[in-house]
This record gives sequence, C-alpha cells and structure tokens, in this order.
Amino acid sequence: MSADATVVVGGGIVGLACAYEFASAGQEVHVVDRSTIGTGSSAGNAGWVTQSHCFPVPSPGSVRAALRSVGRSDSPLYVRPSLSPRFLRWLYDDKQLSRWLVSANAYYAPFLQKYDNHPMWNAEPRYIPYKECLKTSRLHGWPGPPGHQASESVAKYVVVDMFAKACRGDATKDVIATAATQLKQIYKAK
Repeated sequence: MSADATVVVGGGIVGLACAYEFASAGQEVHVVDRSTIGTGSSAGNAGWVTQSHCFPVPSPGSVRAALRSVGRSDSPLYVRPSLSPRFLRWLYDDKQLSRWLVSANAYYAPFLQKYDNHPMWNAEPRYIPYKECLKTSRLHGWPGPPGHQASESVAKYVVVDMFAKACRGDATKDVIATAATQLKQIYKAK
C-alpha cells in the first residue's frame, strides 16, 4: 500500500460507494471490514424505508418536504396511493413477514407480539438483547418532547462525540462542558 492510498473502513453500501468514487478519481483504495464485504447492515436493509429509521432529520421542513413528495410520480420516494387490503394481507402474512424478519437478521425488531417467540431470536445469540428493545425504547430527547432540537442534537452527534472524546483521553470535564454548550445552543437555553 502506498503512503497516499485511501483506506475506507466498512464494506457496506456506503463504504463501497465511497471506495468506487475514490477509485474512479484515480486513487489507490483499500476497503477494510470486520467481516465479509456487504454482510453488515447493508445485507439486511436492502433499501428499506421506514419512519423509525429516517432520523436524524437535521433541517427544518425536511419531513414536510418528504411527505409532500411521496405522492408525486417524479419523486425519488414515490408511493402509489393505495389502500389495498390484498396487499396488506400479503405483506403481513406470516410466510412473507417471517422471511423478511429472518433476512434482516433481527435488525428490525418485530412490532407484533405474535413474533416474540419467533425462531430468528435463537439463530444468533447477539439478537437476544433486541428481542425486547421495543418495550424500553424511547424517542430521542426522552423524557422531553420529540422535536427539531432532539433531532438536531442526534444529527450533530453531540452525545456520541462527548463519549468518543472522553474515550480518546480528553478531560471529562472539558468534553461535558463542550457538549453542554452545544446542547444549549441547539435548545437555545441559557
């Protein structure tokens, strides 16, 4: 590997797309992943769009704009309006839903109690903590109300960065003060 090579950490869809762009620009690129390329999060999500996984929403009006675009056929997020009982029966049919849950490697915790004892939970010991996560999960900003500020603090990785800097060895008092300042700016508190 040359000294000016680019190293991309993560062989999922985003990492590979970045590696492709670097290589297309003439860079020497090396992709590093802890497992087989494409077997992490990208293996299970397959472009799935879901409200619970759309945050962070960092800019005002983005949710409104996305919802307005859903009904436009030229939109990247076009959903043909339909209240088809046949489609809903097919989508939630045990055979269909069960295969989808298994293929997602428990990434999407089932929201129906009928799946509490589904065999997928026993396929991999790492899935077990997620089995009951919906019982204790909270929206960002909890116990406060959800809103723009909560989404912005997540989008800016305020708390994550605070812990990362502390793990890096920065003074705990300093990282807490920095995070508190950022949160006060976001929430416009004094």
